[in-house]
Amino acid sequence: MSDLFSSELFWFCVAGGFWGFLWGGIGALFGEPRGRAGGGFFWGFVLGPIGLIIVLGLPNEKRLQEEAENLTKQELAARRIAKAKAQQDGSFIPDNMR
Repeated sequence: MSDLFSSELFWFCVAGGFWGFLWGGIGALFGEPRGRAGGGFFWGFVLGPIGLIIVLGLPNEKRLQEEAENLTKQELAARRIAKAKAQQDGSFIPDNMR
């Protein structure tokens, strides 16, 4: 057992694991506000500071999702307005607006 702790390979693996978890945690911290905590941990663990740069360069998932939801809400509102206007005018209502 004492041979294990005196092995250079053992301490290299311990140091590498510490390094990976340290940068993985930092990557998760920077990725969480962007909706990419898991990806931030992965890239930080695997590539260290380079992974952090990759995470910061990725698109913001939370903002993209919010924009898609807002667009959907605007689209639905526009369809309701067009449908109400068409019903008032007695116009033709396309199937995709019903």
